Amino acid sequence: MPAHRAETLPTPDRFAREARATPRLLRARVAATWQRYRQATRAWSAEFGQQGIRVNTLAPGVILTEGSLPVKDHQELMARGFPAGRVGSPDDIAKAAVFLASDDASYMHGATLLVDGGALSTRLQ
Repeated sequence: MPAHRAETLPTPDRFAREARATPRLLRARVAATWQRYRQATRAWSAEFGQQGIRVNTLAPGVILTEGSLPVKDHQELMARGFPAGRVGSPDDIAKAAVFLASDDASYMHGATLLVDGGALSTRLQ
């Protein structure tokens, strides 16, 4: 497996912390951040793919972590409407990351893998 290079982009979590009091700002900033991730993923995939470097993005949904414990009840209420019917765990994200790093994903280039319990795919646009 070729060596991987890590690039740092702003995280949606950082924006979420800054914008808790202003939900409209949160939605716009998170959407803009995710679009930036998707564009960077595609561009880097095109640029480095010929060198055997795969670039993909994980897009996690509602994940229960230590940091989200204060809003656990809200997360669980939200997750009832997801096809998975539950909040995600760090293990769900880890399994997806292991898959993307494995040879099983060798033909995936420039993709965004949603790990959100089906939340985004069932939301009406």
